[in-house]
Amino acid sequence: MEQKNLSDRKLSNKNLLKIAIFLFPLLILAIFIIIKLRFAEVYRPLMWEDSYIEYAQFLFFFLSTFISLYISITFFRSGFKIMGCLYLFLAIGLLLISFEEISWGQRIFNIQTTDFFNQHNYQDEITLHNLFELKWFSIKLYQIVGLYGSFLWIFIPRRYKNNGKVYFLIPNWYLSLYFFPVLFRHIYFDLVGWIELYSWRLFSFMENISVWRQQEPSELILALGFLIFLIINFVRQRQVLGKGFALFDSSRLARQKISLTR
Repeated sequence: MEQKNLSDRKLSNKNLLKIAIFLFPLLILAIFIIIKLRFAEVYRPLMWEDSYIEYAQFLFFFLSTFISLYISITFFRSGFKIMGCLYLFLAIGLLLISFEEISWGQRIFNIQTTDFFNQHNYQDEITLHNLFELKWFSIKLYQIVGLYGSFLWIFIPRRYKNNGKVYFLIPNWYLSLYFFPVLFRHIYFDLVGWIELYSWRLFSFMENISVWRQQEPSELILALGFLIFLIINFVRQRQVLGKGFALFDSSRLARQKISLTR
């Protein structure tokens, strides 16, 4: 009986932790909205280049790079090459994003913008995602990542929903709000932003309360989401590999219930 009660308490604590993780982005957004409405002189510098927010994004993405790389190496050493390759590609992508966030250290090291970037970058800085030729692609990439992290967990087949291993590839429900803000922001500009050109009064109230017109809050939440996703999978990997790893082997799913984390 005591063992059962202990197990129930652990399950309850785990569920509370998931709910706390799920709601945390809403707290971050609420803080940004309050700062914008009540302390505009504080809010504006937070949206500038090289603000504390940008450096926090760099830190989150940079830490995520090494966690993803560690997971990749562990998969390779365990003989799971496909998963190792996927996490290796993720680590490379996160490393690129982290340095893009700080313009590859341009303002830290006082590096002058080259003629190429002066001509092709709409912020006149050393970044790839702000190149005129790549801006459309970077926006669509954000939308794809937002869709993937926000909603793909809904479409996991029922027989895999209790298998913690499937969540190496798909963020679970309690991480969805970390991906949704960046999706909403870019969808807003794509689908309804043009209405502002003709109905400014209609959107003036939304402009006053919204943080979506500045990208930093949504990107900060996204960066934190990746970090949490990878920390969870770092822990999950240590459990799963000890029990055998067969991601979509339905004959073993009934026997291999991973205690950590759907």
